[in-house]
Amino acid sequence: MTEFWSTWHLDPITGSFLAFVGWRYMDGIWRLWRRAGTGRGVHRWQVVAFWLGLISIATALLSPIETFAETSLPVHMVQHLLLTLIAPPLLVAGLPPVALMGTLPMDWRKGVARWFLRRKLLKTLWHGATTPGVSWGLYALVLWGWHVPILYQTAVENSAVHLLEHISFFSAAFLFWHSVSIQNITALIVIFTTALHSSMLGVLMTFSNQTWYPAYESLENQQIAGLIMWMGGGIIFLIAGLLVLWRWLYEMEVHHANNVA
Repeated sequence: MTEFWSTWHLDPITGSFLAFVGWRYMDGIWRLWRRAGTGRGVHRWQVVAFWLGLISIATALLSPIETFAETSLPVHMVQHLLLTLIAPPLLVAGLPPVALMGTLPMDWRKGVARWFLRRKLLKTLWHGATTPGVSWGLYALVLWGWHVPILYQTAVENSAVHLLEHISFFSAAFLFWHSVSIQNITALIVIFTTALHSSMLGVLMTFSNQTWYPAYESLENQQIAGLIMWMGGGIIFLIAGLLVLWRWLYEMEVHHANNVA
């Protein structure tokens, strides 16, 4: 049992931050549901999605995954998938604007809303960063950039750079999944092309006959990591694309039925 717990990366700062976010989120949800009724404004499934997103982040950063990611490239790849393809879309699904405002104390909400509305540059930057084309490019740049051997190697050896890598992965992924949360043909194209280029990176790692990252040394581990990115990431993108397509077709059907009626 001692050996098991010694492999956990129980960072108090990360743990406290995640606990604080979870507390503020639920406080806002309870306030909303007391006023509007349980499940109104934010659905139960959205709350579940948000918590699964937080748990995914905790698993990536606090569990033995964080410990073994320093010496195992396949585990490091699993960590990256948690931070880019699992946690961000779950958090986006569970954090509609009404829930986001609910996380703020009651007496802050109007002030924060007024402050944001007056910041034209901030609104412009947010709108630009969450458009499908820009978020697609940012995600591609971050994904391919951090897998350049010299940058990846530096992140493995330097904890500050490693932290920057995690933040940039998660931030770019959050913007990406936020941009495709609107169910339309553009979202499908963005998901498909991202699945294509990320799978290509995984294929290159899988079939390379040279070790890209000296810190991990093993070519076999590199190939396993590439396979995880290629197949694991591909499956997640496929599921996301099918969900977007289903929701889009469903809304079109409802819209058509309403027009006929």
